[in-house]
Amino acid sequence: MKKLAWLLAVLMLLSALPLTPLAADSDAGMTFTAGKLYSLSKNLEKAPLTFEAVIRLPKGYTDRAGMIISNYAGNSKTGITLQFNSGKQLELYYELNTTAFKSIRHKFTQIPVSAVATGEWVHIAVIKDDAAGKAHAYINGEFVQTADAATGEYGYFTSGMDTPALCIGGDHRSGNSQYFKGEIREIALYSDIRTADEIKADYAGIKAENDNLMVWHKLSAGTTEAKDLSGNGYDFGPNKSKVSWLKDKKPVTDYAYSFAVVGDTQYIARDNPEHMTKYYQWILDNKESRKIECVIGLGDITDGNKTEQWTPAKKSISLMDGKILYTLVRGNHDNAASLNSYLGTDAYYNQLKSRGESGVFKEGQLENAYCTFTVGKTKYLIIMLDFGAKNDVLEWAGGVLEKYSDHRAIITTHAYMNSDKTTLDPADKWAPTTYDSSFNDANVMWDKLASQYENVILVLSGHIPYDNIVTLQQKGKHGNTVTQMLIDPQGLDNRHKDIGSIGMVAMFYFNEDGSKVSVEYYSILHDEYFGAVNQFDLVLIPEEPKPVETTAAVTTAAPETTTAAPETTAAPDTDPVSDPEPSEDGASGTVWVIAGIAAAVIIAAAAVIVIRKKKK
Repeated sequence: MKKLAWLLAVLMLLSALPLTPLAADSDAGMTFTAGKLYSLSKNLEKAPLTFEAVIRLPKGYTDRAGMIISNYAGNSKTGITLQFNSGKQLELYYELNTTAFKSIRHKFTQIPVSAVATGEWVHIAVIKDDAAGKAHAYINGEFVQTADAATGEYGYFTSGMDTPALCIGGDHRSGNSQYFKGEIREIALYSDIRTADEIKADYAGIKAENDNLMVWHKLSAGTTEAKDLSGNGYDFGPNKSKVSWLKDKKPVTDYAYSFAVVGDTQYIARDNPEHMTKYYQWILDNKESRKIECVIGLGDITDGNKTEQWTPAKKSISLMDGKILYTLVRGNHDNAASLNSYLGTDAYYNQLKSRGESGVFKEGQLENAYCTFTVGKTKYLIIMLDFGAKNDVLEWAGGVLEKYSDHRAIITTHAYMNSDKTTLDPADKWAPTTYDSSFNDANVMWDKLASQYENVILVLSGHIPYDNIVTLQQKGKHGNTVTQMLIDPQGLDNRHKDIGSIGMVAMFYFNEDGSKVSVEYYSILHDEYFGAVNQFDLVLIPEEPKPVETTAAVTTAAPETTTAAPETTAAPDTDPVSDPEPSEDGASGTVWVIAGIAAAVIIAAAAVIVIRKKKK
């Protein structure tokens, strides 16, 4: 019994020491990699105002750590990102597409690098204060900085989230290259502005009953799926863009005719060339039922200009010879000599002039060509321009537009629109001039060609990988509306090469007079529609306002416009407060100490009883 008494005494002494959470290495969070994307199961109904995360960066890490929370995909109607940019700089970034694209950044430049300790768990909270036009950052429950924004158009941001689902540890760009380089253990989003005291409480441990909690996830090593602990149904799991597939969308039925637009097929040609045939066979099979009048290609037919890619591409595209009108352009991945060798056949030129007139810039070269055709009472002209079309080509194209001034003109080229809803210019990474200084970028093409002719209604391009269709409408020199669009699904195909690619086609469904179009983005390989944002209506040719008959003037009193000033959120409390040590289940360090003392008392009592029995 003496041995037992001594053992209990030792245990008593050990238990008197404060208990601490498990070592960090046994408390691993979720890690992320390129090419694997994880997201919420549905889009947020509105944008969060408070973002919280528990993260750990690798020991000694100093480079860009990447996306903590993001639905960034190049541009979108409402996009948000909480990330560590270069040099471990914490940044809240969001973008707005209203009448013009805007991006707003809150950079927390004053946060010391030491505040985000590497190799240790760190609680981060960022609050977006719309009323003040600022954002506030907290590290481990302590306020550290308020950051201003470049612009103040906040109302649009809080209105909704109609973009791809929010990702954790990455974003929607092809390949997920900016995945989070550390671990994430917890994510929480709130629809309100959390106070300083509430942030401190969240640092100690978030509770499901917290007011305005939108999303809450606890993640650990090996996590691939998780239920939303907030109870709002924003579950977490692998994202193969499935969250953006529309299961219940009804196809457009009220239209007079349609065009099929095919973006970059380069990764299908590279990874799943056998599916190229399925691509164009689907178009032929649906020619009558979908009233397809024309198929428009946007370049990068192949990825590496290789025989094993060109051969199936030629076989597939040639299925349309003599059966449906189709147009092609050369992409930067398509060598001009190969393009003309494989596809510049008599059959291609014959079908170009099968329904009207056609021509080329240089005989025997299809890189720059045009064709005309008529649908109902509407005359169309399609001008196909080479990658980075040079000045002499633009001058030639201008002559074609003048010659067919009574036709509605569609300009197609490989590189024109960027994913940020602007036209490509020399400052952009993949602008044509970055390949060859003698090329023209889109800003020049707009100034010299697209904006100068009243009959131009559409400019279509690919080249920039982006999951969604990007649309920009501008007024030309003569007051006409020019709709410019980026359609490039190569990122989707690249991410889905293991399941046979996706095979997207943008279907343009026109009304009788061609003034309006309904757009659908559809996977011909998987029979699904992609993204609500990609199913939309456009007015291509606005109705001219009818003259208003004037009568005796009537004076109406102007309505009162007095609006109460918005309440300004109080500045965060900057008084230093000693915060508890956070633990895995949210309990504070104080709880561990109390538990240790209680255990010590129990064990000591047991030891006394044993010793007394021995004496007896």
